[in-house]
Amino acid sequence: VYPNPAGRQLTVDSRQSAVRMAIADLYGRPLKLFDNISSFPYLIDISDLNDGLYILKMFDEEGQTASVKFLKIDD
Repeated sequence: VYPNPAGRQLTVDSRQSAVRMAIADLYGRPLKLFDNISSFPYLIDISDLNDGLYILKMFDEEGQTASVKFLKIDD
């Protein structure tokens, strides 16, 4: 996940397949959901998020998850 910190756009690049991703706040509340991820790198527009710390959760076909924290800053 890069850049970190990020301003307007976040790029997710993974060697593992993900079928779903979510951006959540630090309380775990989902703010953005992305389904049917078909290829990487995957670009996410985060310009509508307030500055702060967020968690990007990735879910694969087998139900396994991976999480990465990222910082959203104003450009």
